[in-house]
Amino acid sequence: MINIKPFNFNYEFLTIAKPQGKSITIKAGETVRAEVIDVLPSGGVVLRMKGGHITVNTEIPLQKDTSLLLKILNTPDTDHRLRFQIIAVLGREGSISLNPKASITLNQLVSLFSSEELKDSFIKSLVDLLPQKFNSLDSNQRNILVSILLNNSRKLILQSVQEMFKENFIPVKSLTPDKLQNAIVNTGIFFENKLRRGSNIEEDLKFKALKNVHSGDENLKELIKTIDQFQIVSRLTDGIFTFLPVLWEGLKRGDIFIKERAKNGKRGYLCIIDLEFSDIGDLQISVFLYEKDLMVTLYVEDEGFREILSSGIKELKDNLAVSFNNIFLKFKNRKEESIGSGDNLFHLKV
Repeated sequence: MINIKPFNFNYEFLTIAKPQGKSITIKAGETVRAEVIDVLPSGGVVLRMKGGHITVNTEIPLQKDTSLLLKILNTPDTDHRLRFQIIAVLGREGSISLNPKASITLNQLVSLFSSEELKDSFIKSLVDLLPQKFNSLDSNQRNILVSILLNNSRKLILQSVQEMFKENFIPVKSLTPDKLQNAIVNTGIFFENKLRRGSNIEEDLKFKALKNVHSGDENLKELIKTIDQFQIVSRLTDGIFTFLPVLWEGLKRGDIFIKERAKNGKRGYLCIIDLEFSDIGDLQISVFLYEKDLMVTLYVEDEGFREILSSGIKELKDNLAVSFNNIFLKFKNRKEESIGSGDNLFHLKV
């Protein structure tokens, strides 16, 4: 079990005692990972980092075979001598201690989980968390968990699963609103809710995977793990995270975010469709609906495809004018930043 908890030591810094063996190149401001390979009787600790070894002094009771995420400091109050600030500690038993005084990015924490074995252990521990434990996590911890889960889940929807349950996967050209709704409902993230309500589960993807998992197909286990991860992310964000089982030729990756937004006391809705194709690269469409006003912005990586879309902008605006009072359509030169978490969020992966 991996537990995430606050960093509760009175001290948070390591000071360098001496290097051992070959030289190590480090610089101020750098964030590095280190393994504790020995604890000396004198209280010093031998760390392995960047291919070498270094001995440090610390008041923190570190244990052998734990991992540290360290930030290298060089400030006037340290007499311009390098000092390490501990950002996070990964214990032997799988606990993660975060230092609330240190700034940490999601990518830095994810670097602690460099091996698939650690990632799998982490995912399994999250699946076992009781609902009340989610409520005790602060926003930073929630964001960290969401980042790790989503980074891990991109690899798990496999072609063989599409072949096994092809009736659950829809060609994009035949997609209709009714088929879209039915596909989302049966992606597996509502499976337990269906059981509680006594609803039909025969078409649910998680039910089918669980029913056939005894066959030993590793892809089914990966599919179940993916669904479990999206259920956890949905719980962490108070939103809906799932994937859209659509067959789309040339599509490498896709994310669809739908979020409710309030403006001047009135409701609006934002939809960001973020796609990556093998031939035209990135395509991102942002749609903001506010009462009878519509704003659409497009980012198109491929210049040729952008010209094709540009040629049809006037016709598109004329068609939309039937339903909306004001319409704003424009192209942009860069993609929107991901809105991967937040309240009232609906997220589909394609």
